[in-house]
Amino acid sequence: MQIELRTGAFEVTDDIIGVGFGPARPVVRFAAAGVEYTWRPLLHPSDDGWTATHHGTGVGLEVSAASVGDHAATFRARVHNGSPGTITLHRMSILAGSELRVGPDPSSWRIYRNSYQ
Repeated sequence: MQIELRTGAFEVTDDIIGVGFGPARPVVRFAAAGVEYTWRPLLHPSDDGWTATHHGTGVGLEVSAASVGDHAATFRARVHNGSPGTITLHRMSILAGSELRVGPDPSSWRIYRNSYQ
């Protein structure tokens, strides 16, 4: 599994099993000083992952990722408050994107759901 940052967004691919998604970016909904924000940061490489800072408030985001086994990955995110006041975190998605690639041949796709067959 490959995890790459391209123009501030993640591309995640596994060429062996033919799946991938991206570009995908975090989405953070928070309030600071009585103002609601929906923030889709462009990430920048750091020593141990990727970071971004919301320039209007000083709220920061740190993201790290690691491959786990052959065909899985874990993503971790931390929001930190660099503003002088308090913030309220309403919602955070580590990866939000609109493109999912599942194998080269749709005729081989299968979806199984317990109790709904």
